[in-house]
Parts: sequence; C-alpha cells; structure tokens
Amino acid sequence: MHTMPEKRSGDFRLAPFEDDLQLRQVPKILETKNSPPQHSAAKPANANHRLCHDCSQFDFQAAFARDPKFLEDRGVSIAISSISIATGGIPIANVGQRFRAPPQDADCLLCAMLYRSRLTYERCQYTSCSHIDRGDELRAYILVETIDLVNHGLERQGIQSLVPLIVPTACAGGLGDFKRHISTQECPILQQDVPGSLFLACQPATKFDPGAVLSWMEYCDCNHTTLCLAPKSEACKIKLLNCDTLTMEEATVESRYVALSYVWGQSNPVGDYVVRDDNGIRVLLPKSPKVISDAISATKSLGYGYLWIDKLCIDQENAIEKHQQIQQMDVIYEHAQLTIIAAAGEDETHGLPRVTSEHAPWPEKVSIGNDLSIVWTATDPHHAIRQSVWSTRGWTFQEAVLSRRRLVFLEDQVYFECNAMSCYESTSNPLDRLHAVSKVHMDNCYRGGVFDRKHADVYGFFGVDSMHLPKLYRWYISLIEQYTARKLRYDSDSYTAFSGVVRRFAKRKQQAISAIWGLPYPTGGTDNEKFSYFARSLIWAHAADCWEPGNATRRRPGFPSWSWAGWCGEVRFRSYDATHKFELESRTCRLELENPSTGEIRSLSSFGEDIHHEHSPYRILKLTTLVVPLSSLTYNPKGRLNMKVWRLGGNEAIPNLSEGAISDISFSENMKAARIDQWRCAMLAFGYEGLHLLILRKNDSTNNWVRTGLIRVRVHDYDLFMESACKGSEVMRIE
Repeated sequence: MHTMPEKRSGDFRLAPFEDDLQLRQVPKILETKNSPPQHSAAKPANANHRLCHDCSQFDFQAAFARDPKFLEDRGVSIAISSISIATGGIPIANVGQRFRAPPQDADCLLCAMLYRSRLTYERCQYTSCSHIDRGDELRAYILVETIDLVNHGLERQGIQSLVPLIVPTACAGGLGDFKRHISTQECPILQQDVPGSLFLACQPATKFDPGAVLSWMEYCDCNHTTLCLAPKSEACKIKLLNCDTLTMEEATVESRYVALSYVWGQSNPVGDYVVRDDNGIRVLLPKSPKVISDAISATKSLGYGYLWIDKLCIDQENAIEKHQQIQQMDVIYEHAQLTIIAAAGEDETHGLPRVTSEHAPWPEKVSIGNDLSIVWTATDPHHAIRQSVWSTRGWTFQEAVLSRRRLVFLEDQVYFECNAMSCYESTSNPLDRLHAVSKVHMDNCYRGGVFDRKHADVYGFFGVDSMHLPKLYRWYISLIEQYTARKLRYDSDSYTAFSGVVRRFAKRKQQAISAIWGLPYPTGGTDNEKFSYFARSLIWAHAADCWEPGNATRRRPGFPSWSWAGWCGEVRFRSYDATHKFELESRTCRLELENPSTGEIRSLSSFGEDIHHEHSPYRILKLTTLVVPLSSLTYNPKGRLNMKVWRLGGNEAIPNLSEGAISDISFSENMKAARIDQWRCAMLAFGYEGLHLLILRKNDSTNNWVRTGLIRVRVHDYDLFMESACKGSEVMRIE
C-alpha cells in the first residue's frame, strides 16, 4: 500500500504511478508547483468562484475538446479514442491521494465537489489490479454514456456534458463502476454553456416550481394528442376532494382532477382526520398526513381544484363502495389530468419535498473560463425512483402504469413522465429537439420512461395501440414480472392490485388480451392462438429457487398454484418464442378449466372476454399431457467444469423450484426417497430454449396436483427423449 508523501502548500506530491497492465500513462501535470500544463490552462475563475492553485491546473478545456495531442499524451489511441473514452473516460491528471481527505482549502468549490463525489476503492467491483493501491486519477466521463441517455452509436451533436470524477487508478477500466456511481448520487457536471445544447445540467430550485411542470404539461397537451389523449368519459362514479373546502364531492363529467399515489404508513386511521358534518358529507381535518396536505398545495399551485386520494375518496368502512371503486382503478387513473407520485421518504408522513419546505442550497456553479462551468446537480431520477420505497409496493405499480401523466416528487427534484416523453428539473432540454419530427413522442434514440417497462427497454416511447399481438403479449408479461417483484401487505391483494392492468388490456378495441387468473391470452384469437399464448403464460418460474438465501417465495392462499398470483416472489417468464414453436405440444397437450364448486369444465377456446375479473370460479387447471417421473432427475454438485449439473432422463436440465426443499441437495435426496406417484414433470411446450415441463406435487388431502416449479430440459433428440424418459399421458387436476 502506498502512502502519500509530505505535501507542501500549493504543491502536488503524487504517489508513484505503477502501470502493471500497461493501460495508459496519465501525466502527472500537477507534480510540481511551477510545472506548466501540457496544454493551455483554464482561464482564471472569477472572484466568486475562486479555484485553488491545484484545481486551476486541470486542463478541462483540452479534455472537453477531445484534443488529439491531449489524448495521445494520455495513451488513448486516436483510432479507438471514441471507444476508449466511452468505456474508460478521458484521463485528465494523476492526483495521487490528494482528494482522499477533506479539502484543506475551504474556499475552493471544485475541491469540495471532487472530494464529495469521488469513487472510493471499496465501491469498485471491476478493478484491473485488485490488491495494489496506485493512487487516484481525475477522469471525465461522457454523461450520456454513463446513464444511458442516448442510444449507443447514434449521433450526439449538441450534447455537451462530462462528469469529472476522482477514481482509483486500479479501477479505471471498469465502466460499470462509474455508471453505478454516477447514477446513485449527486455529482458535478462539466459542460459548455451553449444555449440549445442537449442535457445541460442545472440545479433545481430550492422550492417546488409549478411553472416548469405546467410548461411540460402544456407541451404534452399541444403535441401528444395520440399517446396522452384523455379517454372518452365513462360511468366513473367517484368522489373527489375539493382542495378549497376540504369536502368530498361527487365527480362530474367535467371534473378535472389530480390523483395521488403514495405509500400508506402506520399512522393514525383515516377516521382520525376525516369526519362527517351535519349533512353527512365527509370533511378532511387539518391534522391529515403531510403527504395529503402537501398534495393539496401542489394541486392548487398547478391550477387544479380537485384531488383523488384512495384513502379519502373511497369510504374505507363501506365494503361495497370499496369493491366498486377498486374495480375501476384503471378508469380513475387514466382520467386524472396528472398523478402525483410521492417517491421520497418511506410513507405518507414524509410529504412532498420542497412544496411546503425548502431544499438545502445547492453548491455554487464553478466557472472555469472559455464558456466552461462545473455544476453540482441532482441524482439521476430514474435510479432514485427505482430505489424508492414507493417502487417496492404492489399497489403503487398499477397506479403509475394506468396514469397518462405522472409527476414524481423526489428529495431533490421533480420528474415528469407522460406516455410520450420524460423531463426533469436537473437537465435543461429544448423539447422540440428531443422529439421526433411529428412531435407525437420523443425520438426513439433517447432514454424513455421509467414506468411500465423493464431495464432492457431503455430507449424511446411506444404506442401501445399500434403494437402487434406478439409484442403486446410480451409487454403484458413484462408488467407481470415487474409487479411480482414488489411487496404486498395482504396476500388477498395479489391479483386485485394488478386487476386494473388486466382490465386495461381486456378493454382494447383491437387485439384485446384477456386473462384467467392473471395469465394472458388473445380474446379474439383462434383456438390455436389461445392455446399457444396461454401455454406460454404457464411457463414462468421464480427468479430465485426456494433454497436460495433471502428468497421469499411462498404460496398465497386463495389463488391457484398454476398462476403467479398464487405465489409471493418475483417471477420471470421463460420463453418469448414465436407462436408456431408451441404447436408441437398442442397435439399431445390439452388445457381445460374446471369450476370445483359445480364440476363444470370449459375448454380454453370457449373463453372470450368474460373471464378477466379477479375471482374466477375456474380454479382448477385440467392438464392432459405427457409426463416424466421426477425420480429420473439426477444431480451432480460438481459436474462439468466443477459446476452443478442436473439431468432429467439423461439430458441436461435446469429446475426452478418454488417450494419443497431447503437446498438443492435436499431436493435431489427428496426425489430419490419420494413415492413414485408423489411428483410429476408435466410436459407443456417445446421451444428454442428446450423442453418446458411443470413440476407438480401430489396433494394427498385433495388428490389434486400443486404446481411447485418449472424445469427446462435441453433436448437434442426429441424422439429419443420421449421414448426413454416419457411414461405416457396423464390427466392432472392442478389446484
């Protein structure tokens, strides 16, 4: 471990630079007090933004201009400079251990910024030399690369932002470290102050600024007439909170209101702050939770007079009204002019930051000459939203997905997302330049929204109405995957908290998708399409096996085991294959639904749009298919390349078990000791990933089967596998 030599005032004494991997030689341009920089130094800062001697030597101008000589001096090949810069940033200077202690010059704003934002060695995962401390470097990273603002390989004209960071030299090759670091905290942005540039960093106001939000909404109203258009009025008998009188009123067709999405807390029951007046009208008292009082203030500042809040506008003591209102959550949120999302704090007691309080003053902007400046700005809002407590709760998922326009309150800024664009306070962008020529949505080369999509779907905004069936189906099951990663307080809400999304798809005029216990299929599809899509919907597995540490998979009572709704835990669908890939098993596999109360059995083809409600009486899946005894499953904990190897019928297999074992070894032992009639592998589909089979366990008390997992078998010779492993066809009633 190197130690920092004694430092003289105003002088860098750098730790030795050991480049064992010959990555690049970063010049020690601050080695001595009088050593000249390799290129012209930055112009002196003005008196209000004084830089210390050391910081004034950083050649940000040459780094920003990608000066060829500057890059060559730092070992960056000109031929591959764009790649090198994208992955490793632009090396500016070797600074040794200068920024590992609080800055000695309290007046230098840049010292404070670099110290506060530095990437520590302990936070690095991708190191080029994990045990040798070679000091630190100052590097500048392209902002749009590090937080994926722009699709890779596309033209970036007008994008003038870099992120200067102090990073350990040993970690300088790992882009993943920097992307994670920059996304998860406030950081300095080096930029050229040219009007009209894209993604210019700016500092949000210390108080909530409704003017910015209104400008975003006005742009949406004027241009997004397709994706963000309010639906035609439906019978939506709801009550709204009058923000002036604080009374609950019946909504009319003309009512323009804002909805609130937030995390319920453990605070006083609603009866403590909602009472009935002499006329029986429910009235909100002043001692309501802070998120409610702040939401009222924000709503009024945006020019709206009505607010919909589930806890207030639904009579929690009226079971019939509560059920009716939950049945039209999709209508309530899509009719709202805007949904306020309280993503800061842990629950309703936190409130909406900056509405009735102020954010701490931001560090001053540092001017370094030649139109360059360094601005300290807010955390990436996408990351902040995904890491919020709000994003962990089950009910809030559909509240955001069903909304047309969302305004998210974070600790340091607000984030706006409609169905066609996203904006936030910490960047200044000319909206016309971000949009496609038609202005109906943002250009697909830019980062899209954070809601109703997985991390893989990063860029662009898509029109749901124009989607063809396979893509629409994929989007549907993607929503299921995201929803199941969240938490619910009550198991009974497992399907109800997603039912608004189910109704949204079922009400589509073209290519409607219905669902049986949350498993989708095309409403108006052919018999073969219904079978193929529903069979695919059964091919899900939990993201983690039941024996993995920290895994919370367990059965939820009251729901079928063959539906994701019957389980707690994140699920993933294992196949997005084309429909024709599943025709093979449709010849030997039959799916029917049974009402256990009446004994009525219906074929899948008989279902249309009449089955998407959450309490379907058809709880038994009657599956007729080929079976493979699970006793033929073998396990070698130290197989090929010393890796765990499962085999079913002699073929490599990948089981995913939701319950039934405390470890992979115990599961293997259980299979050896189990009765031959206690477990089954039921063949379902054959796709490009292999053969998919449901893992079923016999429930001796009901004589039915319980779905406990999924197994994928990599079969090279299908006929041989059928002949050697398959034990014929059976009829199984899965509860």
